[in-house]
Amino acid sequence: MVIRPAGAHDEFALLALRNEPTVRFWSSAPAEITEARHREWFGEALSHPDRVVLVADDGGLVGYGRLERHTYVSFAVQRGARGYGYGKELLTGLEAEARWRRLPALYAHVHPGNGPSLGAFGASGYEMRDVVQVVRKVLR
Repeated sequence: MVIRPAGAHDEFALLALRNEPTVRFWSSAPAEITEARHREWFGEALSHPDRVVLVADDGGLVGYGRLERHTYVSFAVQRGARGYGYGKELLTGLEAEARWRRLPALYAHVHPGNGPSLGAFGASGYEMRDVVQVVRKVLR
């Protein structure tokens, strides 16, 4: 398994993952993502200097993580690949990118009922900051 920057060849696999029912359920915007909307987001994500998209590749795309607006991180892992540490590895890759950018901390909005996501963030050293949905990690 390798964590690597997303490339143009990942566009459709990433769209499928972003539209996976469980990913949509826990998303802050649960409506299905159209191909046109995804293409716009993906093109901007690959070209914008304040955005990073990494993929977990294990013979194919099994997950992705993103760093946006300097300090916001999120990730998603395919249903059959959950529980194998891909989320934690994606967070590690995003943290390395954040450290390289000299960011002081990372934040994520996590639904309180999303135990697997909270577990990955917790295993990576993030702490709950408030009751709503924010987790935080100070980078050293």
